[in-house]
Amino acid sequence: MVNTIVAMSITEIATPKVEQSHERRTIEYILDDEEISHAKSIAKARHESYADGRTGDEDWGDSLAVMERGVVAELVMTLLYDEFEFDDYVGADGDDGSDGSLRINHEGEDLDVDVKSRQYDSKEVPFDVELMVADHHLESRNTPDVFVGSYVSDNLSECRIEGYVTTETLRDADLVESRVQGEEHQNRTVLFDELESMPDHHNVADHDNAELVWM
Repeated sequence: MVNTIVAMSITEIATPKVEQSHERRTIEYILDDEEISHAKSIAKARHESYADGRTGDEDWGDSLAVMERGVVAELVMTLLYDEFEFDDYVGADGDDGSDGSLRINHEGEDLDVDVKSRQYDSKEVPFDVELMVADHHLESRNTPDVFVGSYVSDNLSECRIEGYVTTETLRDADLVESRVQGEEHQNRTVLFDELESMPDHHNVADHDNAELVWM
């Protein structure tokens, strides 16, 4: 799933962190060299499909790094949750708007999920980090039930799954304007600190590279 590319918002630049309203369960994952290499190969294939015109997306910019972060987050979700299947499809029509499924609600249903990645570590930076989704994507395309926010380090060795928000909640979230490649974009935003806790799973406890972290 291609992450919508948005510039860092004014709130991240100028607004100091506010006290979060609740504690949330996140999952930190350390990738090994093989996992990083696999993610890079998938990202390279997806990136080249845009570069040569086989795949189109009006918000896509020429950034392999953005693509790599997105693939890492998807791969980690696959490693942590049995119901989340990694999609390595590369095609002219992109994907269907979701990256996989996740069992979140109390009814035990598998809900469609879109994973969004950011390069800013919410534990380290002096501003609030946000999950951002282009407003028109919430209105004009197949929209998943849930969006998951994640942090991926520059060297791709660390990924933290920060939490989730339902699409219904996101549609009522703050609207922030940003400029990308000279064009204005409107995005719905939710602070990472306001996301809901990720569901616990036996794969997390059993996985040597994963750790549950309360924030």
